[in-house]
Amino acid sequence: MDNRTILVLQGPSGTPQELSPLANAVTAIGGRLTVLHVGQIPEIPTYAFDAYSLPASWDESRREMADQLKAQAAKTATYLANVGVPVETDVIFDTTVDLGYRIVPHTYCADVAVLTNDLREDAEAFNSLCHGIIFDSPVPLILNPTESALTPKHVTVAWSESLPSTRAVHAALPLLKAAKTVTLTVIDPVQGKDDTSLAVAAWLSHHGCKVNVEKTPSAGLPVADVLLRCAVEDGADLIVMGAYGHTRMRQRLFGGTTRTVIAQTKQAVFLTH
Repeated sequence: MDNRTILVLQGPSGTPQELSPLANAVTAIGGRLTVLHVGQIPEIPTYAFDAYSLPASWDESRREMADQLKAQAAKTATYLANVGVPVETDVIFDTTVDLGYRIVPHTYCADVAVLTNDLREDAEAFNSLCHGIIFDSPVPLILNPTESALTPKHVTVAWSESLPSTRAVHAALPLLKAAKTVTLTVIDPVQGKDDTSLAVAAWLSHHGCKVNVEKTPSAGLPVADVLLRCAVEDGADLIVMGAYGHTRMRQRLFGGTTRTVIAQTKQAVFLTH
């Protein structure tokens, strides 16, 4: 029996039916499902700070969002109960900049957080939620969720000599132990005594994982593109990787592997920092 609690974040345009694959996966592992309906409200106008009062239009937008999310949560609870999946629901709505902070307390009683793709409709809100979970919460994040992403049979692990990569492997260990195959993918491997990939593979094997190591040169291509290609070739249900091996500022200015992997929607990915 797996008692993991899966926290699923869904946006205002999401439907209960879209949660069925995740509910099926949670049922299969004997876990629990919590669905948090997330909405964005407009930023408070700067002139409101001078007037010491909120505009009526802003307050109306806030109330409309609250009512919409509460109705959505009720539909989710009814739908999943009717298909035999007990679920807890809640709502959260705030400005874009504060969504990342508001989500964090909801992760304290979860084992993993999952963002549904309808949240991508607002890129700023989506990024705020991703960064809040990755940097300020105790749980890993799964993007592009599918039923097989929560119960993967084939996993590609993006291994590098970094603390985020190590944390990702440790956080994903229950999934790796249950998988049929685990491929430790090393892109542009270091040579000599600094190569820890075989030692990590041996440690995973000790836990019962069926591991193989693949070392691949990037040949001048972006690392993210090579990783995604390797995952497809491996038939991976999930990519496990450490997020932001470099600083957020550097990633924001120059791009980076994490940014590309977060932006793509074809491959399920498990992220920790």
